[in-house]
Amino acid sequence: MRFMHLADLHLGKRVHSFSLIDDQRIMLDSVIGLCRQEKPDALLIAGDVFDKAIPSIEAIRLFETFLTDLSRTGTSLLIVAGNHDSGDRLAFGNAFFASHGIHVAGTFSGKLEKLVMTDQEGPVT
Repeated sequence: MRFMHLADLHLGKRVHSFSLIDDQRIMLDSVIGLCRQEKPDALLIAGDVFDKAIPSIEAIRLFETFLTDLSRTGTSLLIVAGNHDSGDRLAFGNAFFASHGIHVAGTFSGKLEKLVMTDQEGPVT
């Protein structure tokens, strides 16, 4: 199974009054291009999807576009909430997203959840 790994996207980050959203859009478009080219089975985002627990609408829309574009590549997505994320907000709609290959580990409940994925060799746990 092939994975691509990202972390610390901090979508919506501002440095003083300067928004990084345009640069973040370019970066996410590059990730989509790499997924089309390399065809990983899954993309893992290890924390800090957003820069704030309550992200800006602009950051949410950028992430929504990214999710839509990524789904068109056939790449599954695994997300682990980071210390800048609200785990509960990030995990909103988990059942729906899981049915579309997007798996989010939000706020840890104290119980490990098993995820079975499949590649050309069969089930992977």
